[in-house]
Amino acid sequence: MRYLQIALTLLLCAGATTPRAADYFSLGVGLGVLPEFEGSADFETTVLPYLKYEEGRFVAETIGAGLALTYQVHPALKAGPFFRLNTGRTDVSDPVVATLPEIDPTVEVGLFGQLAIPLDAIGYDSSAILLARMTGTRDISGTHDGGLVSSEIGAFFELTKNLDLIALGQFSWADDDYLQSFYGVSPDDAAASGLDPFSPSSGFRDAGAIFILDYQMADDWWISGIMSYKTLQSDAARSPIVTERGDKTQVFAGILLEHRF
Repeated sequence: MRYLQIALTLLLCAGATTPRAADYFSLGVGLGVLPEFEGSADFETTVLPYLKYEEGRFVAETIGAGLALTYQVHPALKAGPFFRLNTGRTDVSDPVVATLPEIDPTVEVGLFGQLAIPLDAIGYDSSAILLARMTGTRDISGTHDGGLVSSEIGAFFELTKNLDLIALGQFSWADDDYLQSFYGVSPDDAAASGLDPFSPSSGFRDAGAIFILDYQMADDWWISGIMSYKTLQSDAARSPIVTERGDKTQVFAGILLEHRF
């Protein structure tokens, strides 16, 4: 279940932006196809759990293979801490990448904020909602000791009474420690694997787009389809792990069945 945090973040986008009742509990499960690890050309299938509880201004929800505890500080803004498990890079199928040191699962802690502005609230005759989200994480378990900042900007559209669309542009930035752990190749690792030595510097990790369709099948049952297309950027794209054994294009597709209580 490597790279699971990206998949679950997309599911959070699907569940966090559709207008709903003030207090509710939501439980779901899905199936996703995603890269085996960051920069991989191989894919794997994984189960995607989803959970969200909202009461008043407090929200607890799955986000990035972890848990976010958020507070609605304004009708348009929510923010709070979150705790995430980065599943690292272990038991990979590529024989060359398998010779590199494994990256153990990592506990990451961070903060995030999400802004949602209905267009009709600012004078436009539209049911669309502008969305902006920023997340920052840092490893606290001593595995890669790195940090990652990601942002999504886009909009929510109510296509029909039962069908919604979320379209988002996305990019992320990573520091030296993060990129060295996931994309770097030390001289010793180069000798063992045959890859060229590579020492990345901090910079943009990826950029792309996310599309989510959310369909209400019955009063309390929803089904969501999620597609993400990203390309690795800067040193992440130049890593020999990617250029020689992987792919800078990173695609995710998933489907989620959700029951809202």
